[in-house]
Amino acid sequence: MENRIHCIIDASGSMWEQSKYQTCVAAARSLKLAEKRLDSIFPDLPPIDVWRWGNDLLPMHGSQDGPGGRASLTALEAWLRNRLAEEASVRIVLFSDGLFAGTDTPAAIADTVRAGTGLRLSVVGIGADRDEQLLARLASSGIVWSAADLEGVLGELTGAPVVPLWGIAESGTEEEDEW
Repeated sequence: MENRIHCIIDASGSMWEQSKYQTCVAAARSLKLAEKRLDSIFPDLPPIDVWRWGNDLLPMHGSQDGPGGRASLTALEAWLRNRLAEEASVRIVLFSDGLFAGTDTPAAIADTVRAGTGLRLSVVGIGADRDEQLLARLASSGIVWSAADLEGVLGELTGAPVVPLWGIAESGTEEEDEW
């Protein structure tokens, strides 16, 4: 299977607060539009998929998919294992506040990230109440990016020079709502 960048948006109930979910959707849309519009700057930018993470991970079909329920770390871990079995290099941007409900523990995910398995996980922390410490444990680099730092995230995942992405999402049209 072709290597891709996977954007995973936390769709748990806590993402309703502070417009966190909308911030994630706008940031993921910026990355998707970068994929379409920056071929000359990022000629090797792999295709970008966007996933909604709740009880399981499902492909996003536009901004109409809203948050609710809880984000299952067990589902995320299973999804990661499947990707690692299918792709030589798995690059992920996780958009989350880190406020995971239930008894799931991120330790297995953090161990997978650090095991040198070809998995590169960049984390974008969302919301003033985000759990920075937990999110940093998940990130390959230990860095928790903000939604305003998408250039740095792309640079971290691709090794390419940082290019400003500001204004890309705002220049889109309504028919680009489909991912």
